[in-house]
Amino acid sequence: MIEVIVTNLSLQVDRRILDHQSYVIEVDSWDDLVSKLKDTSWTFTDEHEKHKGILHRNTDEVANLKYDDYHLSFSQYGGRRVLMYIKDRVIIQ
Repeated sequence: MIEVIVTNLSLQVDRRILDHQSYVIEVDSWDDLVSKLKDTSWTFTDEHEKHKGILHRNTDEVANLKYDDYHLSFSQYGGRRVLMYIKDRVIIQ
């Protein structure tokens, strides 16, 4: 299991932030999380209690999914943007 920081942003039409909420969830793996978000047949309904704050797929489709080895972001209907980051990920350059 890994911990992921999730931040929900409520945006206005001009992309100004109206509100935000951050929390930590536990997932089996980063790859599993990405796979579920890419899979259009999977919904958040079954795991809503596990991943509180992530809205059900049937009401808010995931769009503009972008990710790398430790960042993930997507947009949802109604001006919501979701950002995810693996907790305690350290970047050494």
